[in-house]
Amino acid sequence: MPNETFTYRFDLDRDYFIDFSMRYQSMLPFVALFTFRPLILIMLMKKKDYMEADIRLGYLVNQIAMICQEFNFCFFFRIHVLAPYAGLYCDGPICRMGIEKPYLMVCCSRLSRRSEKCIMILKAILAFFTIGTLPTFLFLLFRMHQLIIASTQSRLKLSRRTLRILLALISVLLMSNVAGFFSFARDCSNSTEMEKVGAFTTLHPMTSQIPDLSWLKKRGGTLFLIGMPGQAEFFKEELLLLACSIALIAPFIGCATLHSIIVLRGQKQLMSSMTQRSQSRLIRVFFIQLIGVHFFYLFPLSMMLMYMTIDITWIFSTWHITIGRCAFLIFFTLEGTQLSLIFLLKNPLHRQVSKWSETDLYTSVYRSSKPSFCLLASGKVHLLLPVVFDKPYPQHGNGETSANISKAISDLRFEI
Repeated sequence: MPNETFTYRFDLDRDYFIDFSMRYQSMLPFVALFTFRPLILIMLMKKKDYMEADIRLGYLVNQIAMICQEFNFCFFFRIHVLAPYAGLYCDGPICRMGIEKPYLMVCCSRLSRRSEKCIMILKAILAFFTIGTLPTFLFLLFRMHQLIIASTQSRLKLSRRTLRILLALISVLLMSNVAGFFSFARDCSNSTEMEKVGAFTTLHPMTSQIPDLSWLKKRGGTLFLIGMPGQAEFFKEELLLLACSIALIAPFIGCATLHSIIVLRGQKQLMSSMTQRSQSRLIRVFFIQLIGVHFFYLFPLSMMLMYMTIDITWIFSTWHITIGRCAFLIFFTLEGTQLSLIFLLKNPLHRQVSKWSETDLYTSVYRSSKPSFCLLASGKVHLLLPVVFDKPYPQHGNGETSANISKAISDLRFEI
């Protein structure tokens, strides 16, 4: 089909972007699950000396939530945004199960109502796992804030009970958006026409019909068509609920973040013990992750919701919209990956390990009769591998026996 028949360069999506996006999304959760996520879980289990139990549990639950989000969003659903149209295309296995779309059935039939309910449930599941990582991350934010101000006389100190109540209320407020997706994320009244011909646009004569979305129907999967550009017919109610949720939660996040930064600056010169320094590094790593959340979660999600709220065709050029369709989705899917990599790369083993040679490290685990973890260090590249040896190893060249080195390895702790 010639390029000029597409209003917003959906020919690029058809020929290049969507195939790349679907392959990338289907691979991402498996790559993450079998590479760095096991290392993070091991590190969290080792951090028992200076990381409090509830914080360690919060990180573990957050990692599990991110794994679920990645598999749900990237594998089972595999979403492609349809900006500037208010809609989504779903190409994952869960969207290819043969669920009938409501507008393909007779509106008054029981089958149609059942089908519509199934579609709404799918959208609610997608919303649940999209929002599901936020409560655990907010718990870590507020818990880190309380850890920072523990030695101060701040009025913002909260008891564990008060903190639990606050987090429960915020979680209920966030989860209310799942109910909003279930109730209001319905196809618009003219979704059939949109699917067939796309839209009447201001860039073309009013008599022209632009088949921007018809090729997706031939591809298979499921189309969620909420409305024309800037005309989310039923979804406006959910967007209003989401805006209210953000308006209520944002002050708590902003207050905890800014207050933590101020207190940390004042405490920078007071850190003396290794435990205090370790906690300080743990907190700094978390706030680096918080910056990542803004760039890889809040910003792309806001942009993807914005095109459902307003008509962006008069704000951005066609090329900006085309690039955004692919770029913002990639950023959003990398949210869990970047959080995990920050945590992993900012958590090397004890600094003295990096000074040891690779031979020393092999020697240190050679005499161990139980599983050990061997760090292969080369410059700034670290790889943690489980190693089991049960044979004696000759004495080390510098006079230090392998048993002593093995004991040193076993005494090592992961350090932020």
